[in-house]
Amino acid sequence: MSLNLKPTHKSVVAYYESLKKFEHLGIKHESAVRSAFQELLETCARQFDWKLVPEYAIKRKGKVPLKADGALLDPFGLTHGIWEAKDVDDDLEKEIKAKFSIGYPRDNILFQEPGRAILYQQGERVYEADLKKPDDLIHTLQLFLDYAPPAIAEWGKAVEEFK
Repeated sequence: MSLNLKPTHKSVVAYYESLKKFEHLGIKHESAVRSAFQELLETCARQFDWKLVPEYAIKRKGKVPLKADGALLDPFGLTHGIWEAKDVDDDLEKEIKAKFSIGYPRDNILFQEPGRAILYQQGERVYEADLKKPDDLIHTLQLFLDYAPPAIAEWGKAVEEFK
């Protein structure tokens, strides 16, 4: 299954309108601006029958769990991706290094701020997007949601074979 999304889709238009309204009001802080992307991500996740779980706890052996801004979970509770939001004043590169240094996963994690996104899959930086461009936004979401981590790909293959 692949994400079906176009620049003219209602959820994409709503995303950009929401950001414009925040900008017009002078609102730049993360907890406000991330809500626009969260709504878009929730809409996209429904196409896969997934749920975006905000403030998702990332368990670590012997340590306090980390808290990502969101995670995409399927009906079996398997995690398909982690999302970490920042605001326009954050240094995204510095924030990524800090998150990885404390143990954030490196498999299908999307770091996003209103104007930019950086996607890591299987520990590698695979894409950087200018989110002000609708085509870049859509491509980023397609890469993020269409990706199947190796364990989940194997699970899906086993389910198909079992049928």
